[in-house]
Amino acid sequence: MAAASYPELARASFVLTTTFGVALVAIVGLVVIHREALRRLLLRAVDPRPLGLLRVMFGLCLLLGALEVAPLNEYLFSDEGLLPSAAVPQVYGKAALAGYGDGVRAPAGFDGGASLLQYVTSGRWSLLYFWDSPTFVRGYFFAFVLACAAMVVGWRVAGLGARSSVRLGPRHSRDMAS
Repeated sequence: MAAASYPELARASFVLTTTFGVALVAIVGLVVIHREALRRLLLRAVDPRPLGLLRVMFGLCLLLGALEVAPLNEYLFSDEGLLPSAAVPQVYGKAALAGYGDGVRAPAGFDGGASLLQYVTSGRWSLLYFWDSPTFVRGYFFAFVLACAAMVVGWRVAGLGARSSVRLGPRHSRDMAS
């Protein structure tokens, strides 16, 4: 669709672009002029107790969920349980592990940068795809429980939410039966 064949569309596009540019310049100008008032509004003191309660409750929910599944960890997440190691990528990680060789039909590992990029961008990351012995699953679970307990007591809270989600997500990615 050429702009020359639709002059009213070209005019509307020009007006819309100009209006957006003027609005953007006006917003930036207002922020620059009223910088101190904006800082006082956004960075005012907030009572930290509700956030602390949310952290404790979130940590307890994660911990109780982990302890509920604890007796089934080896059955659900290890290669000696519900799914053997070779079946997990075929059943649950098909899109994420499209270019990953299993060592039998193709050489083990990612076959190139494109398949590694596809794995990273899929959002289904899990160390349990690559190493799911019962000992590793127990250690992985123990690290997750420690991160949850540290979140409940408030030890190094800044990174604990990320660490807990990094350990919880892969457990669910490995075996969706949990």
